[in-house]
Amino acid sequence: MVLNQAGKPVLPDELVPFVYLPGREGSLQADMLATPARFDLLAVRVEPTMPALFELLSSGFPVVVLQNLGLESLPVWHYAVAYGYDFERHDIYLRSGTERSLILNLRRFEKTWARAGNWAMIVVRPGDIPPSISAQDYLQAATVLERLQRYEGARQAYLAAGRYWPDYPLAWAGAGNSAYAQGDFSAAEAAYRQALARAPGDPLLMNNLAMALGEQGC
Repeated sequence: MVLNQAGKPVLPDELVPFVYLPGREGSLQADMLATPARFDLLAVRVEPTMPALFELLSSGFPVVVLQNLGLESLPVWHYAVAYGYDFERHDIYLRSGTERSLILNLRRFEKTWARAGNWAMIVVRPGDIPPSISAQDYLQAATVLERLQRYEGARQAYLAAGRYWPDYPLAWAGAGNSAYAQGDFSAAEAAYRQALARAPGDPLLMNNLAMALGEQGC
């Protein structure tokens, strides 16, 4: 559902090899976070608070939430997609399993979400930065794209992060690494210089800059 919302028409059966564990009859959070990168999308952890969840929903971002519908001692794990809420009625709206619209009391939802550690994620296109997302979580999502050699998407994500959080040298370093992997050594040089302006003298950045300059005959 969230991959489709982000512009990638994917059927559930296509995701089975990546996220479904037959022995557990379900999916691990790590696989949920890693799989969207295979479709050139970012999966970003959400701050584990209700205000952060509400802000994302208010901004039009559906959120994948993990619930424990059982007890702490006897958990029943379940993923759902939160897509709206009504403060006046104290309700939250979920796409839950095959149920297109499950209306759940906010207090009840908060309990089931808390029993699952308040875990949640969103899926966005590289370069889109939703509200209430930390730089660390966004950059972590970008590294997944980079590891899968989805360099253009990683580059767009890193550049967006550099503009949104300008004091983070890791964002510019990631943009440089992605550009370098694409053979765009001039862009890599520019990104490494941006990173060094924020982390002067960093030996790894200086080495990477030297390599980018060397590739340009300097």
